[in-house]
Amino acid sequence: MELVPEIDAYIEAQDEVAQATLHELRRRLAEALPTCYEKISYGMPTVADKKVVFHYSAAKKHLGIYPFPATIDHFEDLVGKYRTGKGTLAFPYGTAIPYDTLITLAQYNYQQQA
Repeated sequence: MELVPEIDAYIEAQDEVAQATLHELRRRLAEALPTCYEKISYGMPTVADKKVVFHYSAAKKHLGIYPFPATIDHFEDLVGKYRTGKGTLAFPYGTAIPYDTLITLAQYNYQQQA
């Protein structure tokens, strides 16, 4: 995945805990979706291909993930407890972030574009 400086700046503007979480998620997304690219969309890091695949952001107390309502519905058994809105998941800092599950959501969205 082509990494862009705007995402570096976004991550570096966060506190230390959020930075570590964002760096790890970004690294894993780049490995899992090598043909995608990054951009800032709606003020947050976004992974895209033909269309948006995945948005994520740093909130004060949690990692915000925005994988689309239909994707959350599809994986309700895995992520339902993190749902805070129609298309929003919140993963509190200081708890184990289920990166493998987040990559599954992103890969699912990517496959839906085909």
